[in-house]
Amino acid sequence: MQHSNFKHLLLFLSFSFISLCPHQENQYQPAGCTIQAVVTAYDRIIRGCCSNCGCKQGRIGAQGAQGLTGTQGATGEIGLPGATGLTGAMILGATGMTGATGMTGATGPTGQTGMTGAGGATGATGMTGATGATGVTGGVVASAMFYSIIPTDAIATIAKGLPIPFIHPGTLSGTGISSNASGTAFTLAAAGTYQIIWQIQQSGNIQFDVWLNNTEQLQTIVGQAPAGQLSGNVLITATAGQTVSVRVAALSGTTYTPVTNIGSGGPYSITLDIIRLS
Repeated sequence: MQHSNFKHLLLFLSFSFISLCPHQENQYQPAGCTIQAVVTAYDRIIRGCCSNCGCKQGRIGAQGAQGLTGTQGATGEIGLPGATGLTGAMILGATGMTGATGMTGATGPTGQTGMTGAGGATGATGMTGATGATGVTGGVVASAMFYSIIPTDAIATIAKGLPIPFIHPGTLSGTGISSNASGTAFTLAAAGTYQIIWQIQQSGNIQFDVWLNNTEQLQTIVGQAPAGQLSGNVLITATAGQTVSVRVAALSGTTYTPVTNIGSGGPYSITLDIIRLS
């Protein structure tokens, strides 16, 4: 059975070979190709040659069409990172030349004033200056005191602008201050600065001031609303021979009537002091 199958195989191969390698082109020549020759030829064909079988090699057929490109295979796994290379040596180059200085910029705005610094040490005392001229001798050059006794001297009511009488001379020091007979005007013999001090008991709402000759010195007015003692103390500058007096001010609210019932009802004095200071 196996031999019969083998013969059939050889026969099939022989016909195949005859078609592939005849002695004459396109003719069937079985006598020239024995089974042994076919087996040998087949063996040669398998090996790519049939020269010893007495058969001619057929013409090489046309190249078949290129097959389709196969599917791309899967990407392989990423390999492990390589070792880090050695750090290269750092070599600093030489410093370049300094560039030219640029132009000066515009001046900026003035800043705020800073805090005041601590005071410096006190400097050395300078040289003493020359002594100045000797001034006018101070103190009292001359003085005089005058007074009246109320009600003994029986002074009547005195209208605005009229002088108060200081009838009696008191203490005198030096010369140059004198009184008229009625005690209402006092002559200043020498020019200079005079201090005028007076005190008068009054009934209220009245003003007094000093007059030079017949001119009221408004800067010397003194007044008081309630009744009581009123006094004044002023400085005036007089020329030689002027007279001074204390009067009821022209702008006074009332006239002057001596008060007779003060204290225990006994007499009292009104006084005037004239002091020459220079």
